[in-house]
Amino acid sequence: MDDTHREQRWNQLLSTYRARKSETDVHDGRNEFEKDYGRLVFSSPVRRLQGKSQVFPLDPNDFVRTRLTHSQEVATLGRSIGATLEKIIYPNSNNPAPGRIPSLLAAVGIAHDLGNPPFGHHGEQAIREFFQQLDKEGDPLWSKLSPPQKQDLLNFDGNPQTFRLLVRLQWILDHNSYNLTYGTLSAGIKYPCNSGNNRKFGYFQSEIKYIQDIREKTGLAEQVRHPLAYVLEALDDIAYMAGDLEDGVKKGLLSLDYIATKLGDLKNPFAEEFIKDYLSDSNNTKYKIPFSGDEKRDVLIQRLRIRCQEIMIRSLIKIFKEKEQELINGGVSDELLSLSESSSLVSCMKEIARERIFPSQDVLRLEIAGSKIIKDLMNAFKDAVFVGADSSSKKATWTKLYNYIPERLRYIYQRNRESSPEDDNYLRFQLVVDYVSGMTDHYAVELHQRLFGVKI
Repeated sequence: MDDTHREQRWNQLLSTYRARKSETDVHDGRNEFEKDYGRLVFSSPVRRLQGKSQVFPLDPNDFVRTRLTHSQEVATLGRSIGATLEKIIYPNSNNPAPGRIPSLLAAVGIAHDLGNPPFGHHGEQAIREFFQQLDKEGDPLWSKLSPPQKQDLLNFDGNPQTFRLLVRLQWILDHNSYNLTYGTLSAGIKYPCNSGNNRKFGYFQSEIKYIQDIREKTGLAEQVRHPLAYVLEALDDIAYMAGDLEDGVKKGLLSLDYIATKLGDLKNPFAEEFIKDYLSDSNNTKYKIPFSGDEKRDVLIQRLRIRCQEIMIRSLIKIFKEKEQELINGGVSDELLSLSESSSLVSCMKEIARERIFPSQDVLRLEIAGSKIIKDLMNAFKDAVFVGADSSSKKATWTKLYNYIPERLRYIYQRNRESSPEDDNYLRFQLVVDYVSGMTDHYAVELHQRLFGVKI
């Protein structure tokens, strides 16, 4: 593919088409993806990320990352690396609209975790287990769903829920939700397939029409990822891997000595230089640390995070440049970081987290409690939605509980039921998921206590 056709292809991938033509001020100097970022960052679902855990649920320490601070970091990395990628994609200074890729990556970075339920990945598993139990019991309401609809819920994941929120659930002017550009929506789809036989997938059956429209406008074939979706995936990893280690050290779950030992096992020049110059300030007058104890430890772990991120970003840019044509053609099946020069560092950092952070008693205890809370709420609102949603219902308690669900979500359900009455049971189950997955950790705990008599 010559440079002209290559750039034309990128212009198509960076589609600024919206489901509804935007009504912005003619004097607005932002590019379309910067507008997407603004719509997202000022919205309530993004603000609620500050109450959703990244690794440590309901942590009293304000230092550790939440979903919001993590998403801000991913967005910031996206804006930074996007400027470099844009120069690679448009090398001859004939970029028709500079700044698009940094803005797009910032937008998908701030949005990428919006569909995650309370209590992180354990919350996703709790929702899956709730539906697996209905399936096991042969629940009569559940049995009316089609096999693809059942797969959506049995394999529930935050990624398709994010896409659903972006295109349906954030009612502002109409049913187009945020009305984001198709370039942003496409780059935010991590797994471009439906639930089918896929454990990881990017959209529910209810959003297939949106997917078809996006593919048409961006020119992406079925099950082919947007090239920048690979970049977002890598930026997500870069942010959380380094961040998890920093948070883990701050909480006393692992030591700098342990990290140095694991890095030393890599037996490469980087690790040796890194341990000498960044995990110790001895014989290093330029970066001498004038503190001791915890203050010194905090400076050293921040040095580690910064240096690790520098190395992974550099290797990401290099592998993107090498694989750009394959990415455009959909010929890359692995994660970019796993193909890069920093693959051994990535594996090492993930191993440290698996060994010392995720099994910690604080994390496990709160994840188990969170799982119980989510299953109880799912069960209560399932009854409310299937009994209390009907105006003819005589079950006053369930009707009141149904009215707990935000009117916006109830309106969207009723509107969809009118257009697809044959999918009513599926839409009701989705309403339950839409409400529970949108809760913050603290709100889920508070509501659970009030509904089940722990707190009056």
